[in-house]
Amino acid sequence: MIRFFRSPQPAALFVIPFIAIVLWLQGWFSLPVYPGGITTPLWSALVPLFNALPSWLNVLVMVAVVSGGAIYFNLLINRYDVLYKNSYVPALLYVLLASSLTPVLEVHPLHFINLLLLRIMSSVFSFFKKERAVPQLFNGGFLISVAVVLYLPLFPLLLFYLFTLALMRDFNLREWLTALVGMALPFFYLAVWWFPDTLMDQLQLLREYITAYKIPGWTHFSENVYWLSGYLVFLLILGLLRLRSHYYKNIVRTRMYQQVVLLLLLFAAAVTYLMGGCRPVNFLLLIIPMSIVMAYYLISAKRRQWLYEFMLWILVGLIVWNHTGF
Repeated sequence: MIRFFRSPQPAALFVIPFIAIVLWLQGWFSLPVYPGGITTPLWSALVPLFNALPSWLNVLVMVAVVSGGAIYFNLLINRYDVLYKNSYVPALLYVLLASSLTPVLEVHPLHFINLLLLRIMSSVFSFFKKERAVPQLFNGGFLISVAVVLYLPLFPLLLFYLFTLALMRDFNLREWLTALVGMALPFFYLAVWWFPDTLMDQLQLLREYITAYKIPGWTHFSENVYWLSGYLVFLLILGLLRLRSHYYKNIVRTRMYQQVVLLLLLFAAAVTYLMGGCRPVNFLLLIIPMSIVMAYYLISAKRRQWLYEFMLWILVGLIVWNHTGF
């Protein structure tokens, strides 16, 4: 299977949606919708729409979101040469990780936020060696704030965007002001939406949520979840070690992009832990950087191709185990 996806052949574009359909098919008659709450102001307005749709239609929507995100993700990686070789392995890993556990098979804002993160990554990658990047700076700042308004615990990602701006661009006051204005607009619109009737009540609820917040403790999962999580951590560590050993063999532009990916991995891991409750669906925020790092490990293999093929099939087997529960 890995040989098929390592070569940039268009046939893979048809296989990716098929994999998504197979993994999401079990929700055909009953696909849950995340109800939202005080921490999801924009998402809460969309919940009645998804609740009004039949379950099978929600499944098709989520298949389109996951498979479309995987294909766009792959095109983005190949376009900017984030990995040294073009392939469809990143798209394969994206769709597998986004559908790996049964608790993530729901209409959840993090699936849509990953689409926004891909657009943000596209804006960030376009910063490199560009004389005028004002539109990209504004768009990236606006989209990162839309993601936060969808799911307020993602607030630290605003810092991630500022860190990437400092990493990719020399300091320019006009550019920073442009990015900050883009970041402020969604919050301004949210305040206008709440004003005047519910603004103070919403702010009071948010204040109570923040002051009563506690760091989530350890949560017990089923055995198959631990096996899959441990294996993913193992592949991630192998990918990071391979990325480190090949780092200086890449061109400067690729090294900068890989630094952005590692920065996203660190922020996503921190945000995942601070989301308030250790739930499997929270780990959806990690699939973009993890897919890139793990794909780099799989496509950089020069010898013993059978071993990497076997490792990929182990991942597929663990995902099937989590879906079937045997």
